[in-house]
Amino acid sequence: MNCFIDPHIKLTAANGERAKALGLNLIPYRASEVDFNSIEYLLFHSPLPDDELRQMKNCRYIGVRAHNTDYINKSLAEAMKIEVKGLNRQHGVTAVAEHSFALIFALAKNIRGAHQNLIEGKWQEGLPQNFQLSGKTLGIIGYGEIGRRVAQMGEALGMKIALAQSPRSLKPGNLSVEEVLVQSDVLSLHLSTSKENRHYLNRERLKLMKKGSILINTARASVVDYEALEEEISLGRFWGVGLDVYDDEPVENSAFKQYSNVILTPHIGYRTGETLENMNGELLENLKDYLNQQKTID
Repeated sequence: MNCFIDPHIKLTAANGERAKALGLNLIPYRASEVDFNSIEYLLFHSPLPDDELRQMKNCRYIGVRAHNTDYINKSLAEAMKIEVKGLNRQHGVTAVAEHSFALIFALAKNIRGAHQNLIEGKWQEGLPQNFQLSGKTLGIIGYGEIGRRVAQMGEALGMKIALAQSPRSLKPGNLSVEEVLVQSDVLSLHLSTSKENRHYLNRERLKLMKKGSILINTARASVVDYEALEEEISLGRFWGVGLDVYDDEPVENSAFKQYSNVILTPHIGYRTGETLENMNGELLENLKDYLNQQKTID
């Protein structure tokens, strides 16, 4: 059975054997070459343009290798009677938490500038003093599995943890988002994608952040107003900013590239071998479950 697959999805040997066991003939999806009418099943991990989706007249199933399925226009898919299935399990919890702290350490310890100094034959010239993390306040917005793992890592370093509670669940003694923004020396974002969370960190909230703080976003670009963020960076609000997610990926041009206190990584927070094998495994299992369900219906 033919199944088209996003070229960005690299299967491990074990994943490949699993696909064979399911009887799948995996064909790389390339929009410039594909016959859209031949697509019945598609495994994807990139934004799928509406104009391509509309041409998939015979498509029955799209599996998305992500917890959120915002890569696909689900309303359009539903109108075309295409089932869209994302991953149920939260993968890459440790990987993303570790990457968040990799960015924190790189910024706090001036790794980028220190490395460049040695490359250029210099020593400590022009480097600011390092930013000590122990004793500082780590603010976390989004306290799911990843947020909790980041909190554990922060506590192990001797950081004080400030958790932002939503207004609906604010309990006596807990902090509002605004209080966390004002108090945090380091702020790490772990919000999910939703209409309510779009630009959750907007211009007004960014202006509440402590001058000389560190901001990390390994969640989704949509949770931050990046235009307002770039303005605050230019005004000198931050010690440093670490970003792993962007409005348009892959990134070609970005205003953030001009700043020496910004570290950009190409959406690799989740990309460990362990995480990818598990994600690919569930992606294939979901397709298997769909096919078995169809057999039962038929």
